[in-house]
Amino acid sequence: MIGNWGNKMKKSILDEVILNIEGNPWTVRDACTGTMVFGMTGSGKSSGPLHKIAGKFLSMGCGGVVFCAKPDECNTWIKYAGEEHRENDLLFLSKETFNYLDHESKRTGTGGGQIENLVNLYLEISNMGKDKKNSGSGNDDYWQAAVRQMLRNSMTLLQLAKQPITLENVHDLISSAPSSANPGLTDSGYCANLMDIVIPLDKRDTPEYQIARTYFLEEFFTLDDRTRSNTISSFTVTADAMQRGELARCFSSPESSLHLEDIYRRGKILICDYDQKSWGRLGQYAAGIIKYCFEMMIERREDIADPEARPVFLWADECQFFAIDYDQKFQTTARSSRTLTVYATQNLGNLFDGYGKDKANSLLGNLGTKFFCQNGEFETNEWASKSIGQEIIYRRSKNFGDSKSSSMKGDDNKSLSYSEGFSEQKDYRVDPGDFTTLQTGGPRGQCKVGFIFWQSGRVLNNGNVFVRSFIEQECRLACGAKQKRKCPQIPTAGGEYIGTNRFYLPGDIAYAVCFLIASLIPAAGLYLILSGNDRVIAYINDQYYCCISTLCFYSLSIVIDLGCECAKRLPSVIYSVWTQTPRQEKKILKGIIYQDAVLGYYAICVIMTLWLQYNLFDLREAGFILLCWIGLCAFFRFLRMSGKREIKE
Repeated sequence: MIGNWGNKMKKSILDEVILNIEGNPWTVRDACTGTMVFGMTGSGKSSGPLHKIAGKFLSMGCGGVVFCAKPDECNTWIKYAGEEHRENDLLFLSKETFNYLDHESKRTGTGGGQIENLVNLYLEISNMGKDKKNSGSGNDDYWQAAVRQMLRNSMTLLQLAKQPITLENVHDLISSAPSSANPGLTDSGYCANLMDIVIPLDKRDTPEYQIARTYFLEEFFTLDDRTRSNTISSFTVTADAMQRGELARCFSSPESSLHLEDIYRRGKILICDYDQKSWGRLGQYAAGIIKYCFEMMIERREDIADPEARPVFLWADECQFFAIDYDQKFQTTARSSRTLTVYATQNLGNLFDGYGKDKANSLLGNLGTKFFCQNGEFETNEWASKSIGQEIIYRRSKNFGDSKSSSMKGDDNKSLSYSEGFSEQKDYRVDPGDFTTLQTGGPRGQCKVGFIFWQSGRVLNNGNVFVRSFIEQECRLACGAKQKRKCPQIPTAGGEYIGTNRFYLPGDIAYAVCFLIASLIPAAGLYLILSGNDRVIAYINDQYYCCISTLCFYSLSIVIDLGCECAKRLPSVIYSVWTQTPRQEKKILKGIIYQDAVLGYYAICVIMTLWLQYNLFDLREAGFILLCWIGLCAFFRFLRMSGKREIKE
């Protein structure tokens, strides 16, 4: 599959369909704008939309990076890869080594080896897990700038001395830096050794060396003891954790076995299996290192202008655990690097906790597709409703009243009043409460995960900007059904049921039954004529007269009307059953029907009845009369439907 990647590109990979949602293709081009999946715990988001999207990514041969929040997530992706025969493309971070600082310092090409990039890399990782809600104060900015200055000068000295830029070397250099004006105290230290002995003479005239030397010999030791110790502590509090145990093995090894470029060059899938629940803060640090390095690497991919460039995915279920400050900036240009970002979380509060409110809102604005699964968190549901937008709807109002009066004389009066009306209002296209009743899969949800799909700026096939749909999970007969996909009915909002009869609305059955019963009346009239039991009621003239059968045939005015209604509903029923798409009853605002039109139709039906009875045994003439009658009924129905509009309550 991977080796034949170029041969599969008969059409643009961007037009490959990932999901078909109620007839709306969601393609790689759409996924390049980013995806966010919301849904409370147990809503089915992981086994519903996320499962389907992951399977398609793998089947297309995409490479990617997966961040694990739960212990079983790694095994889940191993299963996904097995289903698509991609086991050989899996890489596990726990089995690899990746010296990220050394990798960045030795990177060739434009911008490679720049100290500022190394500083940004470390600080991005050290900020993971911090409280973002209260960040951004002036005091925080000062300490960030102080640490940045210290790291910049430390790494500059290591680079000029051609020493490996590792946390251990940075730590040793800072620890041995002069802390007083007496240079004798540190002449034999690592810092002094680098500046005075290791760094070649030709490098000592460079601005970088002069700035670093001035910092450590003239500025660093003049800082207040508390300020200097806080600056050092701000660095070591994270560096200390990363120089121990498994993180040291993975990220401080002299050589790197992991090459992130293989993700887009060879379609490799890196699973960061240091899950957050098992590894805690260390798992977050590991994820932060890989995530930031991946985002920086994929933005610099050399085939970025190639129309056949392989898409790659960035996958983070429970994304709040892997939030880094650069995510928001990366997502603004992720489309051009063909990165398919997929984030999932329960609610907005998680994102605000991970990113801070402003950056979370910015990130959400740069994720073009949203899947809303079942959710009970009001703020998230209200935000979703506001995002989808508002429209003009019709509200129905009813008033009932009655009054009674009586007198000693025995006079009683009673009156009843009733009024009904409709008003136009602007309201949410999707009410916040609608998100709370979506199916959650499993036995209670008929193994179907319901969701509301919304893509910014896109009008869907239903003429709206959103669509309700569902994804079927693997049916395990946990609900007690004897056959797969034959789940028992379940209650829904409003007391209605969805299940085997969800394709047939109450009106469908009512009209069909009424049509069959009403058809018996003209059939009875025909029977009276054929059996000779018909009786004349009144003579009109020598040719036309009214019999019992005449009254029966007059009921064709109702039978044909019911038949037209059934014929109108039949195509939608067939389509619903064929496509397995549930239907919803539409409420109609009745238009004004002219009384003359109603009386005129039924008056003409009298003429049609007498005409049919007179030519009953002339099949050609009788057929022509029935066609005319059907046309007359269709015209009457057209007049009756004029001015009607759908009501959305």
